[in-house]
Amino acid sequence: IAVVNALSLPATVTMNLRNPAGNLLESADFNLGPFEKKVDLLRSFFSRENLAAGGSVRIQSSEPGSITGIIVFGDDNVTPRRLLGGYEIMPLNANRKFGPVKGVSSLPKFGVNSPKFGELPGISVPTQEELQNEFAWWSSGQPYRIAARHLQNRDVFYSEWIPENAAARESFFRNRQGFTVMPTLVGFKSKWNGIGEPDDPIDMGNPEDVSRLQSYVRDVVSTYPDIDYFEVFNETFGTDTLGTDNFAEILDTVIDTAKDENPDVLISFPHLLGTIPSLLENALSSLSLFAVNHPNVLNKFDVYGLHYYGPWQQFDSILNSNFFAPMTSGVLPEKPWVITETGISSSTASDTVTAQNGIQGGPENQAAYMVKMFTLSFRAGAEMSMVHSVQSGSTGGGWAGDGLINADGTRTLASCTFRFFADAVRDFTAVDALSEGDNGIWLYRYNRAKRLLGDAYVAWKDDGANTADTELTLQTLAGQNVIITSLVPVDCPGKAGDMAAFDPDVLFTRSPGTVGDDGKLTVSLGQYPVLIQATEKAESYTINIESSGSNGTVQNLLGVISGPVPVPESNGIDLTAQLQSVGITSIRTNDYYDDSLDIEGIFRCPDTSVYPSWDCDATDDSNYHWDNSDTVYSAIVDGGFEPFLRLGGEIQNMYNHHDFAGPRDQTQENNWIIAAKKMVNRYRDWPAHPDAFQYLDIWTEWPNSDFWDRPNTDFVNFWAKAFREIKQAFPEYKVGGPGILKPTVDVIAGNIENNLAIFFLNKLYTLGLKPDFISFHLWKNDPELFYRAAVQFRALLNGTGDFQSVAWAGTGFFDNVELICGAYGFGQLEDNEAGEPVELSKEELFDIMNRKRGAAILTGHLIALQQGNIVRAYYYRDGDPNSSPDAGPLDHDRGWTGLFYGDSNGTAKPSAFAFRLFSRLYTSFPHVISREFVSIGDKNGRIYYLATEGTNGSAILISNPGDTAAAVHLFLDGTEINSASCQSIQVYQVDNENDGSSAVAWSGNTFHLPPQCAQLIVLTGCSGKGGR
Repeated sequence: IAVVNALSLPATVTMNLRNPAGNLLESADFNLGPFEKKVDLLRSFFSRENLAAGGSVRIQSSEPGSITGIIVFGDDNVTPRRLLGGYEIMPLNANRKFGPVKGVSSLPKFGVNSPKFGELPGISVPTQEELQNEFAWWSSGQPYRIAARHLQNRDVFYSEWIPENAAARESFFRNRQGFTVMPTLVGFKSKWNGIGEPDDPIDMGNPEDVSRLQSYVRDVVSTYPDIDYFEVFNETFGTDTLGTDNFAEILDTVIDTAKDENPDVLISFPHLLGTIPSLLENALSSLSLFAVNHPNVLNKFDVYGLHYYGPWQQFDSILNSNFFAPMTSGVLPEKPWVITETGISSSTASDTVTAQNGIQGGPENQAAYMVKMFTLSFRAGAEMSMVHSVQSGSTGGGWAGDGLINADGTRTLASCTFRFFADAVRDFTAVDALSEGDNGIWLYRYNRAKRLLGDAYVAWKDDGANTADTELTLQTLAGQNVIITSLVPVDCPGKAGDMAAFDPDVLFTRSPGTVGDDGKLTVSLGQYPVLIQATEKAESYTINIESSGSNGTVQNLLGVISGPVPVPESNGIDLTAQLQSVGITSIRTNDYYDDSLDIEGIFRCPDTSVYPSWDCDATDDSNYHWDNSDTVYSAIVDGGFEPFLRLGGEIQNMYNHHDFAGPRDQTQENNWIIAAKKMVNRYRDWPAHPDAFQYLDIWTEWPNSDFWDRPNTDFVNFWAKAFREIKQAFPEYKVGGPGILKPTVDVIAGNIENNLAIFFLNKLYTLGLKPDFISFHLWKNDPELFYRAAVQFRALLNGTGDFQSVAWAGTGFFDNVELICGAYGFGQLEDNEAGEPVELSKEELFDIMNRKRGAAILTGHLIALQQGNIVRAYYYRDGDPNSSPDAGPLDHDRGWTGLFYGDSNGTAKPSAFAFRLFSRLYTSFPHVISREFVSIGDKNGRIYYLATEGTNGSAILISNPGDTAAAVHLFLDGTEINSASCQSIQVYQVDNENDGSSAVAWSGNTFHLPPQCAQLIVLTGCSGKGGR
């Protein structure tokens, strides 16, 4: 095994060897120093016997993210190499330039300005080694993520470019930790000597000065070919030496010489003075004037740089008026920009620059200001934001207290804030403003802040605002557990370079929370910023959709069992409007404890001593009772629903108890068939809605003694006789059944022995009877099983796969027989990790039957049935008459299955709105472009999706029934779906708060699905065929 510590922090590594069942067999610990690797045989750590168990090795580190390059090698040159999963692989190749946080400027996103070296009066200056360790500490052990600038006598200033400084500069530039350095060519000003020395200006009218300048620049750039970025000067336009024209010639010569030596090097224009707001405004005006007078020179530069120490509230308006407006108008060429000096003092003295800006200094305010300026600069588009400074060079005056290190070498509060915040948002791609001062609230989203945790939000209130409970909308964290961190720590102990342990839970005030499915979270918020981030990773998924060709059409799976009117003598209500509102199109005509539209209730002989009563003349119309059945049938067709006419009976009847189940003998069987044909004739010719149905469904839930209590052979013979006669009488209709129940599990498993579904089909094959459809029933919570059922039933009909041995294999006898899921719903059992069925608790069932988990599962079922080529499906059932929306999981009226509660309003459960989403596909996006049923993720974190298109765009239906949030990246014909690639993107969500009727807020590149929710993503005007 090879283990590498990718961090510059020491780490303790624990290896756990587990057997295939996941049980711990052995543990081994060892220590790794910064960047240290360890290569050894696994049998040096674990016994041969335990290794032979064929399990797995899991590796953990005391420093998160430190372990990389974990590889197990076969020792026989045959065993394939295996990567041990579950770890963040850090970038290893050229990470200083191409790490995950670099922009066009090639710079990291965070940095610290002006490290101090040597002795300063009254200042305890860390050694170079201590400073380098502090950079490692600030970066959480990954220093390539941060940069150092203005390196004093380690810099490449002309005045410091002397042999005496070469060794110290070399060790700092090529530091073993790997942080970026940002050198400054020539010096702070356009002169040969340093700060505070008599002026010795660079005179471009003097050929010797020109040659001297060119030679120096070539020497610096060639000495450091791996440094990608240099600045030229600092906070000057040359007016303090020989004027702007001479200054422009210096810049032109420097950049031409540098680019001749290294064409790939990036050169920044001198960074602009911003000690107070008016100085930055003046500097930006001078930049625009320089662009007008010297456009060819300015166009050669790659990067702009700004400084700002003023009130954070004014920063955005200064940029908009003086920086972005000239770019928009064409005065300034557009370039990447960075802010390399910002911050305030930890001192409350009245003579600091902070006080001159009217800002209250102090340790807490320093930490808060830093986060606010980081956020505002990234929001405005800065590629980097750098705090000033590492350590102040004085104990009094304007710059006293500016720094992450105090004068005595201890850390400021801002030092811990810098470390925590730079790591918490280390991978962000952009910052979006969600509220900028609305009701005094400032709220920003760091997109993809941390790769494994998704977006993070930063919020604060106006300066001086009281801390109070405040509701925030954090849409991309909807449904997730979060941790809320006050970004001003309670303490930041230790001294620079001590590599002290860092525990955010100890140093910061933190509290857990759960964001509602509507994205709402109430936090305690005041003038100090807080960070809100998920506590566990959102599973990341990539979905690639190709729109070429068509993969069928969306089937009418918008069916329910029973309704729309309630069972007589029950407390239910007419649910016509409710069913219509969620897109239900078809109703299967049977109900729980109601015989109204069944043979039992319709055909009743005068003998009332037994029920059903089927021993009289079935041709005598006086033995038929149509009142209740007509009422139910009228309600179905008058409501615009297609009847799926079930010919059969109920499990029981609430007002007439069943004395037996199914016909008892040949006489009753014949009478039952006559009655069934009379029923079809009556409703085929229904005056208001003739020919309203297409399907005749014979029986339900076979084998089941509650519906047929005679031998299975008798049932199959009866069903075959009924099918033959009904199909002969009504050839225009699709006739089938029988609602296969328990054998469905055998079909899914591919069992041949004692499989009653095979027994049933074999009888039909022997008799030459080919039904128009076969229906099955399934009650499970795993969408995978529904797809498996569809695939396996098709294999059974075709005589392929697990069923190659059936008598009709290879004959094509059952070709084109449709598959229908005649009844389905949620299960009360779920398999545990060992595959054993376990009864769900009342709380778990409640979440499925009445809450968002049920909606997500049902959406997964619909996707699986669609991709399994099921042509109709009927969810059990329309209403849940004995339930209340106010009940809890232990209340007697907590309810069971059903889309709508039994209250007087027929309140919808979240599962009802799963049909609303699928209905949008059926009516507006009917052409399927998903190639097959796809579930992504492991058993405990799968998502399911279905992609379709219509004349006005595309749609993707996604279900996330698991307990972990999902971050989904969608690609359509190779192009990532986002606001840049599509004219319109609308996201409709179903959970406990959202009913899928209106779009929820969305922006960015990632589609966030909270745990246990469903989404319909509607796309118009996207790149690629599928976007229309």
